[in-house]
Amino acid sequence: MEKIISDIFKEHVTLTETEWKYVSTYFNRKEFPKNSYLLKEGQVAFEAFRIIKGCCRVYYNFDGKEKNIGFSREDGWETDVESFFYHTPSKINIQAIENMTVYGLTYKKKMELFEYNRQFETYFRVLAEKRITFLNSLLIKRDTMNAKERFKSFKERQPWVFQRISQYHIASYLGITPTAYSLIQKELLQG
Repeated sequence: MEKIISDIFKEHVTLTETEWKYVSTYFNRKEFPKNSYLLKEGQVAFEAFRIIKGCCRVYYNFDGKEKNIGFSREDGWETDVESFFYHTPSKINIQAIENMTVYGLTYKKKMELFEYNRQFETYFRVLAEKRITFLNSLLIKRDTMNAKERFKSFKERQPWVFQRISQYHIASYLGITPTAYSLIQKELLQG
């Protein structure tokens, strides 16, 4: 387990083997079968999850429909950030699309990591900066690109999704119908 934990942080955190052994006790290994939930709307997100194996989708319900807002896979982190930081009920669902192995980190343990070694604070700051930049770019693309452009951009940025996530969920994420998805895909294949 220490190796997995050290691999997560190796770009930003340098510790001895003994220190990694100690730090690994901050994390809880969990298994989630396909279609189960890491987090459901209304629950408090007590943990942020580092994905070791598998992938998931993030969605919310609006007017009786599921709206996909993201997908995560190995080496990614996932949680409802607002719920995690402020201990409020989650507004989103996180569902395993495949069998998943994750390492959970509670907010309290995260803060203890910051106190233990400030390098962890740097790691999570950089992670937050990347996420904010990604979300900012995503919002602009959703407002300035047509469906075909969003499809192409998403496929270039996250090609793995098209091998592991259903067309139905991808269409929802792109804000298009499954029929429109099929037409765009067919058009792009024909060149």
